[in-house]
This record gives sequence, structure tokens and C-alpha cells, in this order.
Amino acid sequence: MSSFMENVGNKIRMYRKAANLTQLQLGEILKVDYSYLGKIERAETNATLEMIENIASALRISPYELFDSPSRRNEKSDLIDKINTTLLSFNKNELKTVSNIIKDVHSLTNKK
Repeated sequence: MSSFMENVGNKIRMYRKAANLTQLQLGEILKVDYSYLGKIERAETNATLEMIENIASALRISPYELFDSPSRRNEKSDLIDKINTTLLSFNKNELKTVSNIIKDVHSLTNKK
């Protein structure tokens, strides 16, 4: 299959794992067979745009995040992806704490 489809499949896998979901669990949320998700992740089948939108919604990300091309990537966007992937596994209180830390660091760096 195409490298584009492989990239989308890899992104789905990455965000699914970051959300601590198995293919079976995500399949249950989406009401599709887990083997279908496996085929999408391995770029063995085409997913409809509607399915991509449903997967993104279930993973609580924008569908656009699944289409980000590696050729347009840079070190900053890679770091942001790593941070976002980590944040997906945090609960609400942990996210509030991280948000406060980021605000504090930002205000400190802007005072220089």
C-alpha cells in the first residue's frame, strides 16, 4: 500500500496505544471488528473518511492529526507529538497540573 496509508495507519496505532486502548476496545467503541482496525493500521485496507473521523473522535484527536505528513515534520512538531501522546493518557487532574506547570514555565521564560 501507499506510504500515505502506512503513515495514517501508524498514527492511528500510536494514538490508540497512547489512549491505552487495544484494537478490540477501540473496535467496541466504534462498533467495528477489531481485525478491520488492524488492517487499517497495517495499511492493508482503505478506511473511509467517515471511519477516519470516527476513529479520531474515539481517540479524542483531530482527524487532521492522522494526515500529518512525515515530510512536513520538523523537530518541533515531533516534540509536540510526543508531548501530546503522553498527555492523552493523563486524567483531568494531571492535565490541570501540567497546564499550570507550562503556564509557569512560559511566564518565566518571557520575563528574560
